[in-house]
Amino acid sequence: MAEDNLVVQALRELGITRTEAEVYVATLLEAQGAPVSGYRVAQSVGKDPANLSKTLASLEKLGAVRTIQDKPRLYIPVPPAEFTEKLLADMKGTQVKVLNQISELEIQTPRGIPMALHDQEQTLLKVAQLLTQCRRELLLFADKGVLQNLGTALEALAASSEVAVNILCLEKLGWNGLNEIVIPLPVGFADPQPVPWLQLVIDRQTWLVASFPSAGNDKLPCGWWSEDPSVALIMGASLNAAIQSNVEVSIEIPPVETPVPEPEEDVLPTLVQAPEEPTQAPDIETPKESSPQQEDKDTDDNDDEGIQFIIRHDD
Repeated sequence: MAEDNLVVQALRELGITRTEAEVYVATLLEAQGAPVSGYRVAQSVGKDPANLSKTLASLEKLGAVRTIQDKPRLYIPVPPAEFTEKLLADMKGTQVKVLNQISELEIQTPRGIPMALHDQEQTLLKVAQLLTQCRRELLLFADKGVLQNLGTALEALAASSEVAVNILCLEKLGWNGLNEIVIPLPVGFADPQPVPWLQLVIDRQTWLVASFPSAGNDKLPCGWWSEDPSVALIMGASLNAAIQSNVEVSIEIPPVETPVPEPEEDVLPTLVQAPEEPTQAPDIETPKESSPQQEDKDTDDNDDEGIQFIIRHDD
């Protein structure tokens, strides 16, 4: 069936062979919660029972099936969640082992060379890996959907008191331990429904940018990342500027008390003098007009000035 083929292909991506994947799926279908024989599984997949025993032994070593009876030999499949979890744990252990061995070779990884990111899944895995390397500061600007995918890793990083986690977003998420700065979307910045995007700077050493277009537009890389302090410093400065311009700063200024001067005892109050009344001008006498007779009389009187008259009286 087509569904069986899809499951087989997905299991192969976890690191097992096609035959192992096919036999495990057949064991799940034939058992249905009860033990199943190898012969019955071989008939289901069309394999020789003698050769199938080797595959079942390999699956038992991987943790996919368990033997519960020797004669006749019966198997029971391990639940898929438990089996795949063991595969991932084994792959993680193998990764650590490989990295330790490579570190002994003293190989310097390239720095300053942008590395392509091809899809959203690869990008989120790379971001999660970079978050584990953050030691001082994280600047992250992304849309709500991307942030929710990274929520667990971000909260785990914020739990460390040594790391400052600054999240720039378009709406408040309310996560514990994260410094969230809400940035309003500028008019004309993008379509009303912009594609998911992601921009981060770690410790001012590593940067990553990506956007995830709709299906059918994934032929080109969706993003890039690099360990380049020069570019990381520039990107970090722009994100910090956005933080500073959108953080509300509240400063309480205490009221200024103006001291009231106390009056000095020796200083007398200034008396305001009333203006003096203006002095009344003397009345001016208007000369009277005199008659000609009066003028003659006055002239005669003036002529007699200085002359003494003696009057004698004879008996």
